[in-house]
Amino acid sequence: RHQSQVEAREKLKHSHGSGDPDCLEASLRDAHSCGVAEEHTLQAQARLRELRTAERQVQSAIEAGDRVHLTAAIDEAERQGLKTPAIDEAKQKLQSSKTGSLVSAIRQRDYHGLRQAIAEAEGRSPEEVAEVADVISQAKEVHKTLDLVAGGVSAAMKNLSYDDLQKSLEEAKRHSIVTEDVKKAEGVLATMDGAIEKLRAAADSQPRDLGALQESLHAARQLGLQAHPVYRRCEEVFAGTCMPAGFSWALEEQRAMWVLLCMRRPVEA
Repeated sequence: RHQSQVEAREKLKHSHGSGDPDCLEASLRDAHSCGVAEEHTLQAQARLRELRTAERQVQSAIEAGDRVHLTAAIDEAERQGLKTPAIDEAKQKLQSSKTGSLVSAIRQRDYHGLRQAIAEAEGRSPEEVAEVADVISQAKEVHKTLDLVAGGVSAAMKNLSYDDLQKSLEEAKRHSIVTEDVKKAEGVLATMDGAIEKLRAAADSQPRDLGALQESLHAARQLGLQAHPVYRRCEEVFAGTCMPAGFSWALEEQRAMWVLLCMRRPVEA
């Protein structure tokens, strides 16, 4: 029995510094069952209470999902030397909470979400920013790519180029990017498409409707559609309709100027 008590006290001494409350509690049970005197277990019992308290605080913080509470609980647990699966889980949850919004925005390639997540991450303490610097860097790279797409739409809006608007909006749609410029560009492109349809209808009409040709060409010019193939075809039809039969121009510039003048004058003239 004496040997059992010696072994139990030795085991208790080892468990005391292990940081594992389950191991310490098992050693205390063994010590009590062997008849180890209470005076030899008092320190171990106090240590067990400290570890259990730290463990409960960590578990409570995990369940609450509060990053501040979780950080404080982990700090206290580490100060107590707690070593349990709960502390590992808490650290993983804390790391996930620091990068969760960034990772989610990266995976979804969320243009606005990335900007918000980056700003939120960079607004933390220098220590926390350093911890997630690699994820912030990755988020910035993805946002830069998406920003170029959004910038392409803005540039196309300034130039009012039909082809550029169409291509940039297709790219924005592919990346699910919605900005004020994207919304405006969609409206402008829809107006341009409507003008092109009117041009096509006027060019195909029989007999020729000079008024419809003039109106559709004028509206298309206001939208900068002179380079569009349908505009050029409609202009050729208009030129052949508003000029005398068999009439020809020595220079193409003269014909273009005459067409332009005709479009600016009432049809009856």
